[in-house]
Amino acid sequence: MSQLRHILPVPDLLVTDNTTIGRNPARVQADTTLFAQQMALALRSEHAEEISDALRLYRGPFLDGFSLRDTIEFDLWVEQERQNWGQSYSDGHQASRYLYDGLHTLQRAHERVMMLYGLLACCSIALRQQQPTLAAKL
Repeated sequence: MSQLRHILPVPDLLVTDNTTIGRNPARVQADTTLFAQQMALALRSEHAEEISDALRLYRGPFLDGFSLRDTIEFDLWVEQERQNWGQSYSDGHQASRYLYDGLHTLQRAHERVMMLYGLLACCSIALRQQQPTLAAKL
């Protein structure tokens, strides 16, 4: 561990205890953390554009192409993380599609309402034009 700390450009990039080693979140930002934070905010906001922005942060399968020899536990952990992050990405896509579909449906409904208002306005104008003519005939 001390050799690793000497190799690193800044000594406090890693946080360790007796059983684990990890990155110091104050010094090293992980794309997975940023993705999770942005996706959580975007899903709470229910704005399709924010979800799409969060989805752009996804960089593919977790630790894709990285492996360690003779580390079954590590391999199992990586596989579980890949599944979890992939599911988060898939959930984000599904939410985005749902919101975009809902927005499209609302836009179509709005267009129809505006068309009906237009027809009603035309009918109203036509009736106003006809009223003097009808009154004159009586």
